[in-house]
Amino acid sequence: MDKEDWVLKILASDKNINFTSRANPYASMADRPGYVITLSSIRRNETSPLVRHKTFNYGDSILAKRQARAEGIDEPIFCNMQGQLTEGAVSNLFFIKNGWLYAPPVEAGLLPGIIRSYLCQCYDVIEKPLYPEDIRTFDECFLTNSLMGLMPVRRFGTVVFPVSPETQTAALFRRYEADKHLPFPLSIRRAGEKPGRPCPSR
Repeated sequence: MDKEDWVLKILASDKNINFTSRANPYASMADRPGYVITLSSIRRNETSPLVRHKTFNYGDSILAKRQARAEGIDEPIFCNMQGQLTEGAVSNLFFIKNGWLYAPPVEAGLLPGIIRSYLCQCYDVIEKPLYPEDIRTFDECFLTNSLMGLMPVRRFGTVVFPVSPETQTAALFRRYEADKHLPFPLSIRRAGEKPGRPCPSR
């Protein structure tokens, strides 16, 4: 069996270590149709010392993901106790506006994932508190995690975003695909690139 697109997960504690493998669920989504996402009724507790770390505590995310799937939603998005946008059940959240990348700050209560770190290193991501009413002010939206890479969002609640090969999200994904086999973290930006712009030419 070809396991080129399989995922190895290592779970480690002070007394145990466990290895699991499975097919990458995003490997067959070559055309990247775009996700439908919505706000979850469950809140992230930004004051928890655990919220910024990868732990075995997936309870809230599992419950929110199951509820979302039952409603035909690809990914639930959490707000924190102050009503600020944070992250998805298995993803980090990004927006694009006028050629700039925006993301909720880590202090809002989120896990800073690997692809989020890649983007923050390669581009001048504007990290600021974001609220549900801000969603409609952005041009594009996408999610990230280390299995999906970058996934465009075509609808966030009632707000519709463009999804096509001509979007800046698509250009970012192409650049990530070219970079993903390089050593991480990347030591420098590409020579001559203007920092702060989210992608090369479309």
